[in-house]
Amino acid sequence: MTTACEQAADWFARMRGPDAEAHRAAFEQWLAADPRHPEAYAVLESAWQETAVSGETKFADDRALEQYGPVFGLIMPRVAVAAAAAAAALLVVLLWPAAQSSVSPQAAMAQPMQTALGEIRTIDLPDGSKITLDTDSQVKVSFAEDVRSVELVRGRARFEVLPDPSRTFIVDAGNRQVAAREGRFDAAVLPGRVCVSAWRGPIDIRDRGAPITSAALFRLTPGQSLDFVPGESSAPQARPADKGSEQWPAGMLVFHSTPLSDVLAETNRYSRKRILLGDPSLGALRVTGTFRPLPVDALATSLAAAFDLRTGAAPDGNIVLKRP
Repeated sequence: MTTACEQAADWFARMRGPDAEAHRAAFEQWLAADPRHPEAYAVLESAWQETAVSGETKFADDRALEQYGPVFGLIMPRVAVAAAAAAAALLVVLLWPAAQSSVSPQAAMAQPMQTALGEIRTIDLPDGSKITLDTDSQVKVSFAEDVRSVELVRGRARFEVLPDPSRTFIVDAGNRQVAAREGRFDAAVLPGRVCVSAWRGPIDIRDRGAPITSAALFRLTPGQSLDFVPGESSAPQARPADKGSEQWPAGMLVFHSTPLSDVLAETNRYSRKRILLGDPSLGALRVTGTFRPLPVDALATSLAAAFDLRTGAAPDGNIVLKRP
């Protein structure tokens, strides 16, 4: 019988190959079959990211250490890291052509694309643009002669848009439409709100369904964010994007004096096993640091150590942070 790590390595290879979508249903069944499966997969993916992603990840770690004070991040056993890194390095060598693109342009146009819990994946589009999907996210892609259209059904995505003078790139997110000629931006459809951040190049925001030739309601420039909450009477105001918030595609979540309750709302999106608070007042504790949301047990240990708390197990298998 193969181990969870060996099975994770096999799935890691399949889900970065050209037939990934054909295996998706079976992959998600495997993830749900045993709590060890998503954790083993996350360790392998994390190790691969650290060896295969661009230098931006190292820059993010260094900047977090320099600018943001104490960092309580994921600490994995040395042997586990070495084993995962070795397996990941071998996969990168053997599967290099497949690893360059998680999903082919043809697959991206054929059907809705989505990620499982804890999965971050990049999709290559026919025009050379890219979409990086965060955990439990889904998009629908529809390109035509006069427009490049994507619907963000749920979750969060990073859009790397290549220039095309004849076709604007449009993203429908909730009740908003985000448009760009080129550049890089994030959009998120989360419970109760839609969030948009610009990282490179300006982006225009309109009501969903508005003609692309109509005047924009908002224009964001690089480094700005905007949150839309349905039912709010006042118009939203652009604000500086949170420092480090652009690092999520590398599996890093950065927080700055963020309430613990908000931190857990973000990190719990990555795993079926969640971290809960034994006392609601703990949610007011302020968190500053850089974290990997998986494995969830290691994250709980780091948070408990940061605030002199202890961890316990809930009857449903979740983790509870408690006062000593």
